[in-house]
Amino acid sequence: MAIAKNGVFQIEAENIPVDELHAEGSSNFAGPGGVTITHSLNLANYDVSIKPSTDGSGAIGEVWVSDMAVNSFVVRNSGSAATTFTWIIHNRT
Repeated sequence: MAIAKNGVFQIEAENIPVDELHAEGSSNFAGPGGVTITHSLNLANYDVSIKPSTDGSGAIGEVWVSDMAVNSFVVRNSGSAATTFTWIIHNRT
C-alpha cells in the first residue's frame, strides 16, 4: 500500500510471497489505450513489474497494469511518451 505524506509516497511492504521468475520481455508504452503483452504461462495469480528502460523526459506519466488474464495483460500510461519498458512476471504462491 502506498501512503502519501508531504507529497512523498512511502510503500508499505505487503507479505505477498512471489515464486520464481516466469517470463520477461520488453515493449513500448502506448498511452492510456495501452499495449497488450501476451504470454503462454496459463497463470491465474501473478504479479507484473514494469520498469521504463529509456528516458521519457517526464512524459511517461503514471503507469499501471490492467486486464490481467491467464495469458495476457495490458500496460497503460497516462503520458504521451512511447518509450521502451521492460516487464517481468512472477507467479504468486
